Amino acid sequence: MIQVRFAALLAALTLVLVGCSDDDPEPNVDPTPSTRPSDTAEPTPTTSAPPASLTPVQAVRAWVQERNRALTSGDTTALRGLTADKCGSCEPYIDLIEDVYAAGGSYETTGWTVDNAKELEDLEVTAAITMGAGVMIAASGTAPDKYEEDKAIFRFKVKPFEGGLVVSYIGLIR
Repeated sequence: MIQVRFAALLAALTLVLVGCSDDDPEPNVDPTPSTRPSDTAEPTPTTSAPPASLTPVQAVRAWVQERNRALTSGDTTALRGLTADKCGSCEPYIDLIEDVYAAGGSYETTGWTVDNAKELEDLEVTAAITMGAGVMIAASGTAPDKYEEDKAIFRFKVKPFEGGLVVSYIGLIR
């Protein structure tokens, strides 16, 4: 499991160094349900546009909340609706969930908890996050991978889209 987490962290870190394209701020807001949800999961209600009244910190908290829902359901539709299109640093966090559920796997975790978040620069949020312990079953019939609770600091960038804010960058600080 350490190798899997290290590989995921390395991939995310590589994407952090590459960053997102700011050329096209439109997020993927396809209102059709994900093609990879769990067979037993109830779909998460979604909206076609991000909520208009959120501050940057609230937008980050909403993104984390939707990520946690996606971990338990496999449905990433709402999470993608809160993510800017072509956000290369966001994709690994979403794609891994979709890949696991598409392979018949699942997660058992409380997900992430935003312990503290502050907007340090305009539309940039630094967040201390506790990543809850859990179990990932990468595919149907595979052994569960257990992982321990961990803490990290992330930098998020958000940008306006359709009257709301979407996450356009996620970077692991430490």
